[in-house]
Amino acid sequence: MQNPKIMTNRNGKLIFKDYANREVSISEEDYLDLMSAPERQAIRANLEDCFQDPSEMRWEIAEVEGEKYTVYKYFKLYKEGVFIIYVILDDLQNFNLNNFFWIGNDDLDQAEEYRQGMLIFSKIK
Repeated sequence: MQNPKIMTNRNGKLIFKDYANREVSISEEDYLDLMSAPERQAIRANLEDCFQDPSEMRWEIAEVEGEKYTVYKYFKLYKEGVFIIYVILDDLQNFNLNNFFWIGNDDLDQAEEYRQGMLIFSKIK
């Protein structure tokens, strides 16, 4: 697991940078809501690492809370499992952090189910 890094805070939004130097933001309120789950607190340190050095990235049109969105999925393979980030592209073409989670080696079949959509970046051979 990685050590957490400091993110930028701008106008009430936390800003991360991905491997292509794109800004990915989340409101402080939404971030605190995500971080209220103990399982996310344990894996939070991997967030920047996955953005900066993903093993794979995919995109698809997906339904989120009853609406269709363009969703980007970042995957980072570790020896202990897979870290996955969901980012939604809004109407203004802004990248917004929606979710992140960990799937351990015991459930790699489940991780494979998330690998849907068009592959746009991969280090996986």
